[in-house]
Amino acid sequence: MAVGEDFPDVLMAAQAGADHAIGQLFAAHNPELVRYLDGRARGFGDDLAQEVWIAAARNLRSFTGDEQAFRAWLFSIARSKLIDHGRRLTRQPASPTDPHIMEDTSRAEVPIDALTSNEAIAELVDGLSDQQADIVLLRVVGGFSVDEVAAIIGKRPGAVRVAQHRALRRVADRLEERGVTR
Repeated sequence: MAVGEDFPDVLMAAQAGADHAIGQLFAAHNPELVRYLDGRARGFGDDLAQEVWIAAARNLRSFTGDEQAFRAWLFSIARSKLIDHGRRLTRQPASPTDPHIMEDTSRAEVPIDALTSNEAIAELVDGLSDQQADIVLLRVVGGFSVDEVAAIIGKRPGAVRVAQHRALRRVADRLEERGVTR
C-alpha cells in the first residue's frame, strides 16, 4: 500500500515532525518491511523493523526523492539492520535445545497452499544463502526492480539476475523433490 500522489506533501510534513504524516509513511511501508525482515530473521521482523524506523526517523530530514526511492532507502536500512542482527547473534549465540527432546515439527507434512504468508516466505528462502534470500525477498516481497535491488545490496544488476535465477532454481528443485509441481 503506497502513499501515492500525496507522497511529497506527506514526506515534507513527516520531515517537519507531523505525527499523522509519519503514521502514514509507517502504515504504507511497515507491513512489507516486516515481511522482508521476518523472512530473513524469523521471529525478529517486528523488532528489526522498529530499529529501521528509528534509524529512518533520525535521518528523515536529509532524505530526498520520490516514494520508490523512499522504499529503497528503507530497505537499505533494513538490510543493514539484518547484518547487525547477524553479528549480534554471532557474538551472543543462543543456547541450543537438545534435538532429541524436541518434537518433530517438520514443514514437509504441511501442504504448500496451507501455509501462512510468513510461513510461505520462510519456505521460499529455506536453504538459500543470505545473499540469495535478500535478492529473492527484495524482488518478491519488496517488489523492487533488478536495478533497485542491485543498488540496495551493492551488486551489479547482472550479478543480481544470476543470483536470483540460481535461487529460484534451487527453490524449484526443492519443491519438486517434495512433490510440488508447477
